[in-house]
Amino acid sequence: IIKKEFDKQQQINQLNDKVQHLESWMKETKEEYQIMTQNYNILMVQKQQTQIGMNQLQQEIKTLKSENGSLGQTVKDLQCKLFQSEMKNQEQQQLMVMMNEQQIQNQRVNMQYEQQCVQLMMKQQVTQ
Repeated sequence: IIKKEFDKQQQINQLNDKVQHLESWMKETKEEYQIMTQNYNILMVQKQQTQIGMNQLQQEIKTLKSENGSLGQTVKDLQCKLFQSEMKNQEQQQLMVMMNEQQIQNQRVNMQYEQQCVQLMMKQQVTQ
């Protein structure tokens, strides 16, 4: 009987050792699971932040494309105004040339008129 009791006690001790070992293993596993859960949560937060950053970048790209389009239109408008100014400048230069030609012609007519006046005055003096 003592031997049986001793064997039973040994089996109980072995089972208790196994139980302690399993409890220890479960505790370690639970701690590992908690660490993995924390790491997963951190990764999910980082993923969200990355997505927010990507969305912001996409919005900035859209804004830049829009501004680029506006700038392109502004450049076209300025080129058009420059062309119109150049055309007006050419017209004004042509008008200046025409006015100069007219002034020269007027001076010739004036000189002819003065010559005729001088000739008439000389004729009058001669006839007197």
